[in-house]
Amino acid sequence: MLFKKDDILLVSCLLSVLVVLSTFLYVPSLPFIEKDFGNKSIIALSFSAFLIANAIAQLSTPLCLKGVHKNKIFFGCFFILLGSIIAVWAESAFTILIARVIQGAGAGICSVTSKALLRVDNKEDKLQQRMARLYLVVSFVPIAAPLIGSGLQVLGSWRFSFFTLGAVALISIIVTVKNNNESLNESEALVFSRKTVVDLCKNNLYMKYGLLYTIVYSAQILIISVSPFIIQNFLGFSLVEYGLVISSASFLYLIGSYLASKKYTLPNWAIFIVSLAGFGSFYKDFFIFGIYPAFFVFGLIGPSLIAKSLASVDKKYAFTATSILGVLQLILSGLVSSLTILNI
Repeated sequence: MLFKKDDILLVSCLLSVLVVLSTFLYVPSLPFIEKDFGNKSIIALSFSAFLIANAIAQLSTPLCLKGVHKNKIFFGCFFILLGSIIAVWAESAFTILIARVIQGAGAGICSVTSKALLRVDNKEDKLQQRMARLYLVVSFVPIAAPLIGSGLQVLGSWRFSFFTLGAVALISIIVTVKNNNESLNESEALVFSRKTVVDLCKNNLYMKYGLLYTIVYSAQILIISVSPFIIQNFLGFSLVEYGLVISSASFLYLIGSYLASKKYTLPNWAIFIVSLAGFGSFYKDFFIFGIYPAFFVFGLIGPSLIAKSLASVDKKYAFTATSILGVLQLILSGLVSSLTILNI
């Protein structure tokens, strides 16, 4: 079994699923939110503001939430729940923006905690396999999120997406509170200082694989964030057809993650060729053809890159290491995505 008696992996997967849902569940409804409020710039900013708030939260979590792991998880899930409640009752684009900032803070706390728990609780030789299993589970969410978001939009409104997200956050709080794993009730050995950050930045393996993963992550976020505008508005696909396209592409992400969990990879020349094909997704006319190889490569190499980066640092620096990577990933992806959406 995937989890067996591994409560930490279960909690890490649950938090990661919540983070991905909070990021992508409302994406199919972006054109409809824009239509309701008539403010494209604010709606586009809401996505990048979420990512930036996520990054800031990841950086500040080790400093602001010095307590047991369970407390961090509670605050992260609560912020996502609170943002969802605000969004459900939103009457303006600015309110959506505020709600997304709050959700971004919660997602940042959950994101850094989920990865740091795996790093602290596992030996280095097991980390890559555990990280691949984490991404294998999380890869189901990009498959489901577009279909769920599209279905909720068809059934009623984009508000249903935020209501669903709030329900998942509430479930996450309940599951975590009832989990009695000792690692969740312990306080991590906090090591966060200017010297720590400098030392990590001087770690060649950590920075090398971390920066590579940052590029892969940013490309993935970019494709997903612009997909509803290109597929629905530019190519003329329906909302349901959009969901099917993204879900089928995400299935290849799932295959790539599965291969990574089995420690299988393609030859470098094969990855290079598939990656070149994936560049087609950066052109409107070839978006549909390029998104499939791009997602496969994301799933295949993403887990191993982040695992190699974190495995190169000492366990006591786990929260700091994940925080730095989170900031790099989300600031870059947020800027690229928002600028691209505004120019579509």
